[in-house]
This record gives sequence, C-alpha cells and structure tokens, in this order.
Amino acid sequence: MDGLWGGRKWPEEIHFSDTVVERHMEGLWSWINLNWGRIEFHLHAVLLPVDRKRAQKWIVDFFHSTNISYKEKKLKQELKDLAEKSHPEWLPVLDNALDDFAHLRQKRNPLIHGTWHRVSDGRFSVQPLRLNGSELVDPVVVDIQYLSNVVKVMENVIGRCASLGTETLSNEWLRKMGRST
Repeated sequence: MDGLWGGRKWPEEIHFSDTVVERHMEGLWSWINLNWGRIEFHLHAVLLPVDRKRAQKWIVDFFHSTNISYKEKKLKQELKDLAEKSHPEWLPVLDNALDDFAHLRQKRNPLIHGTWHRVSDGRFSVQPLRLNGSELVDPVVVDIQYLSNVVKVMENVIGRCASLGTETLSNEWLRKMGRST
C-alpha cells in the first residue's frame, strides 16, 4: 500500500547502504534501540528498594526530556539522601551509575530523536531535535566508531545497573526476612 510519500521511504527513515560497514552500523543502531528497555528495567530495580512509592516517578523523570538537567540534579540528590540513610555503601556505585546513564543519554538521544543526513559512505550528520537556549544543538557526526562507543557505554551502564539492582533487591528481601546484611 502506498503511503503519503508515494511508496518511498518516510523522510525520517535511515537508509543504510549494503556496504559491510553500513550493515554493521545498522546492527549497532538496532542494538542500541532494542536494549534501551534493559536500562529502564535495571534502573527501576535499583530505585525500587530505595523508595517503592516514588520509584516509578523517578523513572519517568529520568527518561522524560523536559527540563532534564534540573530533574536529574534534583533526583540524584534525593536518591543520595535516601541511600545515605538506608545503604550508604551504595552511594559511590549509585552515583557512578547515574553519571554513566546521563552520559549515555547524551550520546544516544540524538541517534533516536535526531534527523539523519548522509555525509559520505559510513558517515552521517545527525541533527539533534533539541534546543540550547533558542539555538539548535550542533549536529553529531555518526560513524561506526561513534556507534561502537555508544554500545560500549551502554553495556557498561547495563552491567552496573544490573549488578546494583540485584544487590538492592537482594538486600531488601533479606531485610524483610529479618536477615540484614
């Protein structure tokens, strides 16, 4: 069925060529998209034991882009204050995980929420769709190295959050059973 664009690709679609490099880039880009939910899941597992009632709101704040820097600072301080009371030993790990997540979000979001323009084979200019004041944020040059770096950072964040989430949930269960660590 032909769409509004006369059967052609939608303008926001990314078209990777059949070269080996661009096929690999397509795989990396897909992996980034598909695994973002893993971060959401593990971050939720980390935040749930800190405060069950506010964990969902915190997750929404972390992944919602409106006024993110203010929300992120406020949320990090709130989490640190709560963790300091219940599990001060988690503070350095939690702080590092949240910093890594913020860094990852800055690298990943333009890929997902930006417009892609081919510069040359294996290189794209991606214009983030956000403002810095009243100006557009500068475009990002995306190549196989950039995507590989995002995957590497993402794997580290997933690993850190998974480890911390397992520890926090285990400690919560032990506390409920009367066996504090």
